[in-house]
Amino acid sequence: MLNQLSALSLGVGLLAGAASAALSASAMAGGSLAITLYFISPLPIIAAGLGWGTAAAITAAMVSIAAAGLASGPFSALVVALTNSVPAVVAAHLAGLARPADEMGGRSDQIIWYPLADILFRLALMIAAAFIILGIAAGYGPHFGAEIAAEMTRALQSADPEFAPGPDFETRLAGFLTRLLPAAQPALSLIIFCGNLYLALGLVRISGRSLRPHDDWPTALRMPKLALAVIAVGLIVSFVPGNISHIGTVIAGAMAGGFLLAGLAQFHFRTRGRAWRSVMLWLAYLALGLFAFMVFFFVIAGMFDTSKSAPVSGNPNPPNT
Repeated sequence: MLNQLSALSLGVGLLAGAASAALSASAMAGGSLAITLYFISPLPIIAAGLGWGTAAAITAAMVSIAAAGLASGPFSALVVALTNSVPAVVAAHLAGLARPADEMGGRSDQIIWYPLADILFRLALMIAAAFIILGIAAGYGPHFGAEIAAEMTRALQSADPEFAPGPDFETRLAGFLTRLLPAAQPALSLIIFCGNLYLALGLVRISGRSLRPHDDWPTALRMPKLALAVIAVGLIVSFVPGNISHIGTVIAGAMAGGFLLAGLAQFHFRTRGRAWRSVMLWLAYLALGLFAFMVFFFVIAGMFDTSKSAPVSGNPNPPNT
């Protein structure tokens, strides 16, 4: 249920929306920290929703979207809404949902919170839908990859005047980017959102305003079984001729991002208590950064565990027994 819009939630929402808009604007201005600033721009909206209710998150999202529209036009507002503000509101709202445990066969003095696995899956679906809509609006297709390939070629030639690409270099690069970007963009966006949710939960918990108990991410960050069917459909559609293949690639990429996170969470869980844990974690992330094919190992690992767990806390208003 949406919280009633109070003066406090309105004020917090306005401040959070202004902060998110400022982070996005700073990123668009460029600079060495531009990418980092844009990555954390959903953080104020999620934190506002977790600490002061969904109404505060909605207010923050509206401010952020309006600021983007006024500063850069309607398409920028659409991008911010679909890839930033709306998923942030949904993440905060879902993380704040709970129900009495006795409705699910548990004890009457406990409540069960919305599972982290379901939050991850729904975020993946939302991000996939966002990139599909943006792809249609921007005319996503082979020409998009060709434009980026041309820019990359010019950048390489500018950095190294002796660089002499072959006659089919740009064509091959464009084909590679056309296939890669529709999958990589939603996967990266999902990973960034999960990082923001993790930080927001921690910040709100430190502030003392968090009602949700601590999630054990190594054991709880999984994808549900339904995600296996969704990624299978995405992979099948990705091989259909024409631009519709981009839609399947986007769906498969978003789901793969979720399974990648699940695989990494499993690795964190299985190395607990080991003397060599820190070394193995460093090596694993270093391998992911250096060798792209390592991603597939963690994605496959995530597919083999679709368990679901939810945090439990005491019910402040248990029913009379």
